[in-house]
Amino acid sequence: MFLQKKKYLPLLFAFGVIVGLITLINPISNIDIVLLGLFLFTIGHVFLGDKMLLAFILIRPTLDWWRDYTLIQYHETFINLNAALAIALILWAPLFLYKYTKQIKKVPFVWLMTALTILMFGSSLYSHYPLTSIIESIKFVDILLLFIMSFIAIKEDIFTRKDLLTTILISAIVPVTAGLWQLITGGGITTFGVRGRIFGSFAHPNVFAFFLLFLLFLHTHYSTIAPTWFWKSHNKLRIATYVMLLVLLLMTYTRAAYVGLFIFIITIGLLRYKKVLYWTIGLCAGFYLVFFPLNTFIEKNTDLSLQNVPLISRITSRNEDADSIEWRQALVRETIPIIYRNPVFGYGYGTFPEVWEENRGERHLWDDSAEAHNDYLRLFLEIGALGLALYIVLLGFLVYYTIHAYRYKKSNQKQYTYLVGWIVVMVAVSLTDNMLHHTPVMWLMWAWFGAAFAHEYKYVDSPNFLEHV
Repeated sequence: MFLQKKKYLPLLFAFGVIVGLITLINPISNIDIVLLGLFLFTIGHVFLGDKMLLAFILIRPTLDWWRDYTLIQYHETFINLNAALAIALILWAPLFLYKYTKQIKKVPFVWLMTALTILMFGSSLYSHYPLTSIIESIKFVDILLLFIMSFIAIKEDIFTRKDLLTTILISAIVPVTAGLWQLITGGGITTFGVRGRIFGSFAHPNVFAFFLLFLLFLHTHYSTIAPTWFWKSHNKLRIATYVMLLVLLLMTYTRAAYVGLFIFIITIGLLRYKKVLYWTIGLCAGFYLVFFPLNTFIEKNTDLSLQNVPLISRITSRNEDADSIEWRQALVRETIPIIYRNPVFGYGYGTFPEVWEENRGERHLWDDSAEAHNDYLRLFLEIGALGLALYIVLLGFLVYYTIHAYRYKKSNQKQYTYLVGWIVVMVAVSLTDNMLHHTPVMWLMWAWFGAAFAHEYKYVDSPNFLEHV
């Protein structure tokens, strides 16, 4: 393979020399970065070929560290490094898909993804903020493309799911290391009165929390549900990994992620692990039954309160000044009248923050965030009832086909147990968070979903693909 690509070396060398000379002469650093990125992109495409998809997935979580670095600014629109990577992916994808046009039609519900793509980009024609709609549409279509290309990559043996898993684990090194450092040094951030929230390499603790949740799902499957030979031989490391991920997750103070983990445990418990289900419900119920009388007793007899501990306070109390549950309920109530003004097609994809800021009441005038914190509410406002219906049907297909595979592949149910739980969590937490805005998580998650759906056609009698690739 390398010998076949040697013919490109002179051209790459010449291109590199040109880029180097421009970098030395040109005083504008942003142009230098763009040219360097183009050069690296070209090298990657030449030598990695279709496997360059893994490179995109690998660098996305780490690149978020430099999310505030602006390459291009047009009026109030900024193109940062993350946006540049999103644009690069959507430009590279046709090179990949052109080779496998016959396989595209075999991708599950690709017609639905196509309809969503047309609607989102089409919304820029009537959007209140056309450029915003185009940029946000690119981000969403990248997610769909990752699903499609991962599906094709597994089907065509471009790479294996073991390769994809390895890529994801390597991509987690920087975020997890950053999170551990913030935990040790107390370097978290404060949001809505909650201090010390660790965020890894991401823009917000919520993004890091769902990234950790993603890793926990994978770890649960490959170390516990269908353990590989490695985890069978390293039980202490398996437990230590659980402890590390859970501690990091707790210290993000993201209640939606806590709920997501609870839903995951309940789901897999209902499917296969009844003891886990009973223990989880029993421990949670026991904690709350014991905590409040105990804390009342301590408060009456001492000057202390267990709710002074931030983590305990987060899961046992609601702050009157920063009550996220009540705030979300009020947001829904005040958004519904805005939606009714344009209920079918909405105001343009990605425009919720701007439309909300223009129409919000005095109560929300000084809010820290103008985001919906609810993907369904956001899509209803942005692309109307039609777009929301298409997205719900897409999620419905994910749930249906995964549960169907679990029920009818009796010899291989372990392969789908965690996946059912994962997708159910995704559907549920989208009610309380901006999941589609968490692009570092969405990239990896939808790429994994695409690979998982393709895997239904391969190794169907194995509960653990890692032992067979």
